[in-house]
Amino acid sequence: MVDKRNIRKIILKSEITLLEEEDFNEQDEIYHSEFNKEFAAEMAYLMEQKKLNEKEEEEVENEEAEIQVENEFLKGLHRGLARLLHPDLNPGAPDDDFKKMQSAYEEGDAAILIILANTYNVSFDLDEAKIEKIEEKLHQKQQRMNKKRNTCRWVWCSSSKNDTIKSMVRASLGIDEQAFQEWLKKNSDIS
Repeated sequence: MVDKRNIRKIILKSEITLLEEEDFNEQDEIYHSEFNKEFAAEMAYLMEQKKLNEKEEEEVENEEAEIQVENEFLKGLHRGLARLLHPDLNPGAPDDDFKKMQSAYEEGDAAILIILANTYNVSFDLDEAKIEKIEEKLHQKQQRMNKKRNTCRWVWCSSSKNDTIKSMVRASLGIDEQAFQEWLKKNSDIS
């Protein structure tokens, strides 16, 4: 068994990572929309050339095997939280927290479950191995966010958006600048 300080640390690390992930996802949604709007002509060109390759996002999402925390531990947290958060068992319970709990359980996200367990005073036992797995999973989330921050849309949207950077983004997308400019002239209604 680990001491309370280490349990508190993993709860705080989990809370920080969750907040960072929420901020990241909100920003990513904005950047996704902004990038698609500002690079609409380039995307149309790529689609027409049948070069549009959505591997960038797939690589970010599917690159590593998911780290799993012991299933019995997750079940125990889920059962304890469900007693407090299930709408049929406790009609006044916050619906958002129930949905968050269900989603975390289905995804095997122990970090969110221990945050909720701590919030609702549901007792749980952690040993060094479980803490290590949770820390690995948190690290994996951080890595996933960092990889996405290096995608074309993040580079573009967080830059000064000048012509040099736009050319670099086009090159990263596999667009031949000369062929693209010729295509733009033929399809003047798109630009």
